[in-house]
Amino acid sequence: MAASGNQVKTTPPETFVSDGAIGAYRIVKFGAEDGTAAIASAATAPLLGVSGEVGVDAAEKRIDVHTSGGQRVYYGGTVTRGDDLTSDANGAAVVTTTAGNHIVGRARISGVAGDLGTVEIRPCVRGGA
Repeated sequence: MAASGNQVKTTPPETFVSDGAIGAYRIVKFGAEDGTAAIASAATAPLLGVSGEVGVDAAEKRIDVHTSGGQRVYYGGTVTRGDDLTSDANGAAVVTTTAGNHIVGRARISGVAGDLGTVEIRPCVRGGA
């Protein structure tokens, strides 16, 4: 079943300055300096949250980042509701079951790569199995 038409109650975003281009609904990590955000590209860096509905095309631009609550996010693979989600190389949400990986939160709905799904944002490090 496709993850389209999902309703999300989001919390107000926080504003950060981009370290580079960041697309809409992408997982972001902490940037190089305080108050900055960068596109996430792996499960090895602490994750900050998910970008809002408007992305940016370059560094030094203001971007909204949701750091808690529910938020739409692009899926980068097959996801089942309840899965722990981390970032692929493009800031899309993918499932992780690996202890020690950084996660952005849990999937609220199932979907496949390219779907606009929903994550309950709770950044942390995944514990052991």
